[in-house]
Amino acid sequence: MARIFDNIVQDWLGALRATLQVSKRSYFCVGYLNLRGWQAIDDLIAPGDPAKGQVSRVLAGMQRPPHEEIRKLYRQSQEVGLIDNATASRLKPQCAAHLREQITLGIPTGQDEASLRRLARQGSSDD
Repeated sequence: MARIFDNIVQDWLGALRATLQVSKRSYFCVGYLNLRGWQAIDDLIAPGDPAKGQVSRVLAGMQRPPHEEIRKLYRQSQEVGLIDNATASRLKPQCAAHLREQITLGIPTGQDEASLRRLARQGSSDD
């Protein structure tokens, strides 16, 4: 059964860990992702068999990117439609760098690096 956690009104970590212990799949949609938060649950995100529905997925929002070029791109795309491949290819590293900064805010520790490697393994799949 689907369960939505709101960290403003609930003590969500205990309930989330209890839910993950009995779950075969999980889908996370978060407005912000940081490794230190992910470390609180990553031990419960085991690799599964996608053919049996055992998957975990994370959809992370981007917290207001500071790139003026992206703002400009949004204005242009509303006027003329979709962006071209060259522009998308040029912006992709900037967006990846912003996400990297978001998930590792602060001075990364060895534990943070290990968590990032676990997250990368957990996020890898053939589907």
